[in-house]
Amino acid sequence: MPNRPDIDQALAEALSRYFDASGPSNLFEAVRYSLLAPGKRLRSRLAVACAEMIELDRDVAIPVAVALEMLHCFTLIRKKSAEPLTILSGDALVPLALDVFSEIAGKVKDAYFIQALHRLITCTGPRGIIGGQASELTLTTKSTLDDLHKTHAKKTGALFSAALLIPKDLMGISDDSSEGLAIDMFAQELGQAYQVLDDLEDFDQKSQKEETTEIAPNHILFYLPQKEARDMTLQRLNNATLSLSSNWGEKARPLLQISEEIQKKLESDSHG
Repeated sequence: MPNRPDIDQALAEALSRYFDASGPSNLFEAVRYSLLAPGKRLRSRLAVACAEMIELDRDVAIPVAVALEMLHCFTLIRKKSAEPLTILSGDALVPLALDVFSEIAGKVKDAYFIQALHRLITCTGPRGIIGGQASELTLTTKSTLDDLHKTHAKKTGALFSAALLIPKDLMGISDDSSEGLAIDMFAQELGQAYQVLDDLEDFDQKSQKEETTEIAPNHILFYLPQKEARDMTLQRLNNATLSLSSNWGEKARPLLQISEEIQKKLESDSHG
């Protein structure tokens, strides 16, 4: 499984391929600055780990990983920046992601490619991240925990799911097969676990700074005590991990290593 420097190199190489000398240098530098900023590269690592598990060729997996990282960067820019050039750099990342993704056309069956491309587009739009960010704006003190889970499933979970389901699509693994269902369940629970961990870490950081800001309804701790949130998340993720292991055996090890990173953080926080 490639580490973050490997993925960083693939990202840099993709930028070199799709930005020619005629393009505006300020846009290139803005895209490069945002895309190559230090990060966990978790979604791209998941895509490659899933590809290893299902034995999808690496030269197909890497463009998928790069496209997902570009789309993730785009969503971060949309949410956090109001500077015109930075916004343009985020907008540029969407067609760049599609350009990179299109490199795998011809390397897999046409029907598999079309299904995977549709999933890539869907995970970003109204039924994915953008829809989740919009839903987050509608959460109020009257919203339920189920409302929050549905929001997180789009806002955070969509790219996590895409990172695992796109490789599955490209290998022609059916959504309804036991293997496909196990991957889908694992993807959903891993995305929810990551969001819960992010919420808990955010709360801990504010507590250490002695901030007294009120917990908003887009935060897991608005609905559950810390211990209950951790325990519930660990149990659900553990169930998904067992399902993945029972279907894929030792081949699931690359994905399980990433899952263990999140589990260990949740467990260490619960004893802190």
